[in-house]
Amino acid sequence: MKGVNVRQGSRRSRRKARKASETVAATKSLGKSTEFLEITSSYQLTSCGPLVKSLQVRTDELGFDSSRLPSTVLRLVVKYNALLDAAYPLEIYLENTDVQGHRVTDDLTLLNENKTLLESIFLATYAVDDLCSGTMLSLRSQRLLCTILSSLNSSLRNASAQQSYSTILIILILLFAAESFRDFDAVSTHLDGLTRLLELRETKPVLLDSKLLFKIQQVDLRMSLATGRPLYFPFDYSYCQQPASVICLSSVLPWLMVHPALMSCYQTLQALSKHANRYQSSESKRILNWLDFQSQVSTSQTLLIGLGAGHLPVVSEALRLGMLAFLSTLSQCG
Repeated sequence: MKGVNVRQGSRRSRRKARKASETVAATKSLGKSTEFLEITSSYQLTSCGPLVKSLQVRTDELGFDSSRLPSTVLRLVVKYNALLDAAYPLEIYLENTDVQGHRVTDDLTLLNENKTLLESIFLATYAVDDLCSGTMLSLRSQRLLCTILSSLNSSLRNASAQQSYSTILIILILLFAAESFRDFDAVSTHLDGLTRLLELRETKPVLLDSKLLFKIQQVDLRMSLATGRPLYFPFDYSYCQQPASVICLSSVLPWLMVHPALMSCYQTLQALSKHANRYQSSESKRILNWLDFQSQVSTSQTLLIGLGAGHLPVVSEALRLGMLAFLSTLSQCG
């Protein structure tokens, strides 16, 4: 039978005191670990920009009926929008005035009907977090991208309508994963698949919207610059170019005049830069829409890539490459 009183200084009392101190230390350590995890999760959520103020927006201000969406989904929508702003900094300064442009409700309906696509976008945000905060993918992001690749490839094989909008989005996510892994062969395969899909869609009454086409062409341009291969989407549009005086050093002007396309691209990019800088520094009305922006960027990169085999003078070639480098920075996800 155990006694009630324990003599102070005995081995038994010292053992009980030691266990009590270890319990307190473990509790403090667990608390610090939990705090660290919370800080880490918060950092991962906000690595591409502060979201606290954005999350305070009322659901009736989102532009669609969100009453049936759980709060976790709304938080993901806000995070996804913040990631888009980080990856495509010019997006907020362009208006989508396409006649048949997509509405946000259409996108949410699409995601609701395609759980694989919804899960893939959710998992891909972890990789985008890594790319926004650095250049290396974490091991967890690499594992998640592999999971995405497996599920999306399976979804493509089972797709009933290969020309559907969701199929194009699936290939875009696969492109993102392949480019993140620097797998240029896979990027080439996916771009080739997109080319075939767009050729099929040309016979359909609903064409691809200019915003999505711009994002596809950004991947195409980075691929061309990295490998030296020609563009998969060499679209050259006819558009009315506003007359503008070229602002550059007098010593540079003769090298731009070597080829009319070189001068035209320089004028176009200078005008686009002027528009973007004006919108960033003022509250003036936006006069550039996605259709105009995409057509001008597409034409410029098509002409500049085409001049690569023209044996330009050294200075003119340097200007051509500089303009292509500028075009490749219009999105920051590469």
